[in-house]
Amino acid sequence: MLRKLVFFGMICAVLVSLCAGSGYSQDKGNLTGIEPTPINDTGKVAISSVSVKEISSTVQKGAGLTIHGTEYKAGETATIFLQLRDAVGNPINNGVCYLDLFAPNKTKVLGKAPMLYTAYSDGLYFYDYNLPASTGLYMVSATCTYSNYIRHYYTLTAGGWNPFEYGCGDELINGTVSVGGALQGAVIQLNNLMDWAYVYQVAGAGGTKAVNSTFVWNASDANCKVNKTNTQELSFYYMGETYNPIVMNFYAWNWVSSAWDSIGSLSTVGRASTTATTGVEDYFGAKMSLLNHTAPDGTVKIMVYAGSGTTFVVWYDWMGLVASTNNTAITELKGSGEIHLSGDEGIYESCSIMTDKDQYLPNSPVYVSYFSGTAPTRLKIIQMNGSTYYDSGLVNGTGVFVFNFTSPAERQSYLLELLCGNSFAHKVIVIDRGFWDIPFEPLIFLAIGFILVIFAILFFSSRRHD
Repeated sequence: MLRKLVFFGMICAVLVSLCAGSGYSQDKGNLTGIEPTPINDTGKVAISSVSVKEISSTVQKGAGLTIHGTEYKAGETATIFLQLRDAVGNPINNGVCYLDLFAPNKTKVLGKAPMLYTAYSDGLYFYDYNLPASTGLYMVSATCTYSNYIRHYYTLTAGGWNPFEYGCGDELINGTVSVGGALQGAVIQLNNLMDWAYVYQVAGAGGTKAVNSTFVWNASDANCKVNKTNTQELSFYYMGETYNPIVMNFYAWNWVSSAWDSIGSLSTVGRASTTATTGVEDYFGAKMSLLNHTAPDGTVKIMVYAGSGTTFVVWYDWMGLVASTNNTAITELKGSGEIHLSGDEGIYESCSIMTDKDQYLPNSPVYVSYFSGTAPTRLKIIQMNGSTYYDSGLVNGTGVFVFNFTSPAERQSYLLELLCGNSFAHKVIVIDRGFWDIPFEPLIFLAIGFILVIFAILFFSSRRHD
């Protein structure tokens, strides 16, 4: 009897082992291939964000102002933000905040740059900054004032967002072109902060492709012009995107000296195409002089200039004038923070490529993800004989990309080559089939039948002996 139990236990162990092997192979066999579909993740991605630095300052009446800075890699877009609260902790949504940013060599790269209130938030204000290649510690300081009245000039409310000023939204920002193509699209779209509808302009032809356009805030209703008497501070805002990276220069007309004053520049990311945008990627704000940059009748003029040796398109999403008035008491808050900008550390290198595995079965899905810190980008898959299996061409953009394809039936090695600007990244994958990838289903049924036959023979043989 003991011999029977031992033998029956051995049979069960064999069956369990075979079924386990079968399950592994079954999972492999259920994978199905998919067609090549490159997918560009065009959202803003802070690849190397690993921590948040917070520095709080105690200010007037116990109110607090905290600036948040994150660790980034060179070339990323940093979102610098703060939360504005009063003395008892209530959020302040009608404030005006200005940002100063200092490079590692202590030079000021942003001075009095206005921060934009985040729609429907509890006192959150932000500034998006396209980080340069210079690594190190960037110091940040901000000053916020708030009263009971903030005015957004020419900002629409229907289908958009305007929390403070509900008049004059139908007054057009008048745009005229000196250099470059005509402004395309309804100019009224420049009034709306949240519609994500664009007015675009193609750069002119020639050795230096350029745009040079002037935008005038000159409402027909005198009540909709900037009131210099009752205004405390005036700021200009721009949001948009470009096809190909360029430097946009902004100027305000000085009504006292009759000349254009530079109010700053913006290095764009360049992720849009010639026919469509990926969303707002570029943001600019500047504090203006009420005395010099506003006419006696309240008219304001802003000029935009950009030039490049490469063809480009400017997509204007929103232009705004925002003023805080001095008809109520103003409380001022101050705070400071920091941004760490690294070049070597981080999850991704500036040009890197990864796959979910190193070895794949024939005709099975391969998942590739890659990061490019410099545009343009090209992904190639090269066969062992040197011929090209896939060539993406150039991708106009930086960030995280995903590519899925079905491995061929032929067993061989493949080289994945990624070009990011002038840098390369490589990855080798193998298409092969191992022992555990053999389909075991027919063998399992044969083994079970063989074992049952042996079990029956032994069972009836033991009965005769008993």
